[in-house]
Amino acid sequence: MGKFNYKILQITKIINKMISNTIKIRTSTILLSLITAIFISNNIFGQDTIFLKSSSSFIEAKIIEVNSSNLKYKKHSNLDGPIYTISKNDIRKVHYQNGDIEAYTDVNSKTNIVNIQRQTAPELIPGSRILIKYIPTENANNINGNDAAKMLIGHIQGKTSCVVVNSIDEADFVIELRVIEKLLGYRSAKIALKHILSNKIVLETKWEKGSPSAFNGYSGSRAAIGKTVKKDLLLEFPKIII
Repeated sequence: MGKFNYKILQITKIINKMISNTIKIRTSTILLSLITAIFISNNIFGQDTIFLKSSSSFIEAKIIEVNSSNLKYKKHSNLDGPIYTISKNDIRKVHYQNGDIEAYTDVNSKTNIVNIQRQTAPELIPGSRILIKYIPTENANNINGNDAAKMLIGHIQGKTSCVVVNSIDEADFVIELRVIEKLLGYRSAKIALKHILSNKIVLETKWEKGSPSAFNGYSGSRAAIGKTVKKDLLLEFPKIII
């Protein structure tokens, strides 16, 4: 029995040593992962980002000073280097390293009028920015406006080169969408396209009818909205077709 107990004791020591080594390895791995994550996050989020209006480019920077007309910054890749100055009129927005976002507009210092840089041409072109709005129709059975807007957004993003935006301040155009319910799942839809800068309706479609399709999985609303895009919007502005 003594030899048996001795073997059991030896085996127990070996197992305890294996467990201890495993814990050490796992602890080291966890610490290494944490250090790596901290290093990566500091490199990704440790800078301010200046987005320019003139192009799709941006500047990774450390912003030193913000005043009424410009920003002063150092390049993030050379924090010991010179201080640069950039006019606010050349900046579209700034993403700060703490997560804050500040958008800029052009300010006319003489009149104090804010001039948002919008598309001057009253026609849709590749990259035109569109805000989608659902407008209820009086004395009609309106469908759910949020659902209808999402359907139209899907068509704009999937079939055109235009960009759907979330606020009037970002938009060049507004599409006012109307969809009403008919009998047996049939729907009718129409859109009006307004150019914001001139405040003119540049396209207003007739009511397009849509019927549900079990084979294609389309509702009457989706079919009607799709017709306003394919038969009216894309026909009027073929440049935006993708």
